[in-house]
Amino acid sequence: KGRKVFFVMRRVNGKLVRATVGLFPEMNVDTARTRAAAMLVKMEDGLNPNIDKKRKRELQADKRGILSELLESYIASGGIKGELKATTAAAYRYAFKRLNKWHGKRVEEITSDMAKEFHAELVKDNGGYAANHAIGLLRSIMVYSMDKYKRPAVNPTNGVKWFKETARRKSMDPETIPDFLKALDELKGDTG
Repeated sequence: KGRKVFFVMRRVNGKLVRATVGLFPEMNVDTARTRAAAMLVKMEDGLNPNIDKKRKRELQADKRGILSELLESYIASGGIKGELKATTAAAYRYAFKRLNKWHGKRVEEITSDMAKEFHAELVKDNGGYAANHAIGLLRSIMVYSMDKYKRPAVNPTNGVKWFKETARRKSMDPETIPDFLKALDELKGDTG
């Protein structure tokens, strides 16, 4: 038993090239004719469809551009300075959960508009601090990818306006320390 295959043949840059258009019965004859005509035009212009298919397969197989793979590579390399602590790596993995809808995306697919919209969604759903942390992590991963793999060409997080953060902790005024210590001693006395 053999397969029925639609194909085209033509010389491309002096070399005889045979390229598959599709399989029968998955592709009907009319569709095959239309695609074959388009492929023949490209071949006439000197483009080998087999090379295009090979490039697409290689791009799909290349995991380096996928965001989740980049995070692991970034952590394994020790971050930008090469001195990433285990607690920081754990915090990055936790923050990366907020980017879950992009885990399988390639860095080239993430646009500036997507990053801005995502940051705004995170501000609404999780608050400004969490949104800034997630976008900051995405920015770091993008910088790492640009340095190591030369992609994407432009960091999509550059246009994101960060949520204004205010200091969460205030230092205790010196005059309130005695009252605080007294209250603390009273609490100790209550619990034994």
